[in-house]
Amino acid sequence: METLEWNDSYGVGVEEIDRQHQRLFELVNILGRAVADGREEDIIGHVLVDMAGYAEEHFKSEQLYLEKHADFKDHFMAHWDFTKKCMELVFAFRKDKKVSADTLNYLIQWLKKHILEVDRQFFKELGEQGLL
Repeated sequence: METLEWNDSYGVGVEEIDRQHQRLFELVNILGRAVADGREEDIIGHVLVDMAGYAEEHFKSEQLYLEKHADFKDHFMAHWDFTKKCMELVFAFRKDKKVSADTLNYLIQWLKKHILEVDRQFFKELGEQGLL
């Protein structure tokens, strides 16, 4: 399974947000290792819940910055979709007691793409406008 490795290319220029993104990477990697190692179901369930909760907290922090941006609504909806997907994963896991490789790949690819293509651009534009 692919893992998320933090490097400067993921930085948005706001220390608080970068730390939160790093924590999301850690949680996805912990989940991936737990699934790959066949860890106990309760551990995987706790990690999923932690990740969903932390993602929601992070998005609230990030949105305080991004609400100043003209395209805030679209960004907010992307966050909402990811949060909803995380909660769906929690409920599906509680029912089926498994997390698929496709699910892990979705989380990894979404985070990478969102940070690199969306967050970095939003924060760059806010910085250029003197709004950070």
